[in-house]
Amino acid sequence: MQLWNAINGDSCGGTPRDPAPALRRRYLIGMATIAFLTIAAIVALDGTVAEGHSDGHLVNLAGRQRMLSQRIAKCVLAIEKASGDDEARPYRRQLEIALAQFRDGHAQVVELAGDSDRVTLASSTKDCIQLLASDFDTVENSSRPYIDSASIPAESTTEVLTTAERYLDLMEQIVEDLAEDSDVRVQAHRQLAIEIVVASLVVTVLISLVACEPAVRSVGRAYNSIIDRNALLVDERKKAEQTARSLQESLRFIDAILQTAAEGIIVIDRSGTILLANPAAHRVFAVDAESLVGADITDLMNDFDRVHHHEYVSNYEKTGASSVINSTREVVGRRRSGEEFPMDLSVAVMEWDGRRAYTGILRDISERKAFQRRIAQSEKLESIGRLAAGIAHEINTPLQFIDANTRYLKEAVESLALPETEGETGDDAARRAKVRANIAGAIDDNLAGIGRVSEIVAAMKEFSHPGQKHKSMVSLNDCVSSTVTISQNRWKGVAEVDLQLDPYLPACEAFPAEINQTLLNLVVNAADAIAETQSKADGEHRGLGRITVRTWTHDDAVSVAVEDSGAGVPATLIAKIFDPFFTTKSVGKGTGQGLAIAHDIVAKLHGGTLDVENRPEGGARFVMTIPIVAPETPIEASETEPSPPSSGCPLVAEFV
Repeated sequence: MQLWNAINGDSCGGTPRDPAPALRRRYLIGMATIAFLTIAAIVALDGTVAEGHSDGHLVNLAGRQRMLSQRIAKCVLAIEKASGDDEARPYRRQLEIALAQFRDGHAQVVELAGDSDRVTLASSTKDCIQLLASDFDTVENSSRPYIDSASIPAESTTEVLTTAERYLDLMEQIVEDLAEDSDVRVQAHRQLAIEIVVASLVVTVLISLVACEPAVRSVGRAYNSIIDRNALLVDERKKAEQTARSLQESLRFIDAILQTAAEGIIVIDRSGTILLANPAAHRVFAVDAESLVGADITDLMNDFDRVHHHEYVSNYEKTGASSVINSTREVVGRRRSGEEFPMDLSVAVMEWDGRRAYTGILRDISERKAFQRRIAQSEKLESIGRLAAGIAHEINTPLQFIDANTRYLKEAVESLALPETEGETGDDAARRAKVRANIAGAIDDNLAGIGRVSEIVAAMKEFSHPGQKHKSMVSLNDCVSSTVTISQNRWKGVAEVDLQLDPYLPACEAFPAEINQTLLNLVVNAADAIAETQSKADGEHRGLGRITVRTWTHDDAVSVAVEDSGAGVPATLIAKIFDPFFTTKSVGKGTGQGLAIAHDIVAKLHGGTLDVENRPEGGARFVMTIPIVAPETPIEASETEPSPPSSGCPLVAEFV
């Protein structure tokens, strides 16, 4: 079995191999066997023919010798019966010729019988040939005198005839033996030929079984496989054609989208060369159609972005890490005229002709930013409007006692303006002295009231101002104080305010109006949360809540925390608390924009953070953190309202 496996090229436990080599080996072995048998048959046939030829030659020689022996005997009898020498002479001549031929033929018989390579003789035949030698000598010696002598004894004739007869019988026996031996050899060769034919047939059958039949089956399987694969190829071709049609339709569809999309679409390679730009992109950057393709993307960036673009690309190419891939960011673009404008940019990575490319979908949000600024200003004014009654009350209170004191001062001045008379009593003098003392107190009260009004007016002016274009150094402690002042009427009826301000708090770069707006929103929300909690409490447990405002410094930032003793924010809503138009207040008590705007002011405008958490003892804590030194940004603010910067991310550097 191992030999068979070796011949077939099989290996136990091995993986299936191509059957062609094994079938080829089997076929070659079978054909070699058939060739061997054919050669053997040819060799055997050649041997049979050669032996038959030798036997035939020997038989011919034997027949010739028989004929010559008879001729010799005939010549001897003729010579003996001749009446004279002249009559005997022709027979002597014939006898001489016959003896010469008889001698030559006998030599050939002996030579051929002695050649074992040409003739295979039976032992009996060999014995007969040996007997022929003595009879040949006798015939030749007994016949020789008939040629040379005129008188021959009568017994010599008898000896010649007897010996010739015996020689004839021996030759007859030899011929019979040769014929019999030839028949035996022919039968043997016939049997060998039959065996060779049978062996050839067996080998042919084996070849058919072990080579041809498997080959036929293999060809059949291959043919069936070809048919199946051809069917699959036909199906695949149909699918490929369908896919090609679908791709063409998709390409037309995508091209239609590119041509009609309202958003600009730009594709760049890793070097920043623009590979594709749709019509909307050309409109966004106010350039001629098709003029962007082949240009450098940095031409569409402001100075800040242009400096950092290649650094961002290089870092992404090295690390593969980026926080802007597959996300939408707000960045700053620049038109050919030099005008800078805000826009939204969504970035993705793609393959373009086998190389990495970056796709950006951009939208000019100048109108949206202007609308947001108007909303922010409206929200700020709305916040002040909600405080208007309280502020009016806060202003009216000092104005009332200023008015009363002023009237008193008028009367007192008129009273003191009267000249003293000689008849004044001590009571009149005491009254005048008291009036003088009250005048000083009234003036002090008026100054205090005027100061209070001025403080409120200054705070209102700070809050109502639309803002400034650039950041300035701002004290968060001052912002907290202004906020608490202007919102006093909102919290003084429901809570006490505890200010824990760091006296060494450094100033930070910020937009003061926007910081005030954020703090006002946080303080008012804290007061509303406490008021809502008190409205749900019974009379015995109802009391003033507490709003705590703390400031502190850590690392390179300053923080403000506004804490309240309200009910806190439900855990399921904390993640949505800064979403636009989301509010936990009752209908009509909030627009849901306050915290969203506050978060944008802190995060986008100042690069800081605004976080919320629930306090363990109850209530919510909002923590605003702002860098002391503002991060470098492409732009500071617009003329009407600070616009969120791009957080240090350049325009198409946002691609990575």
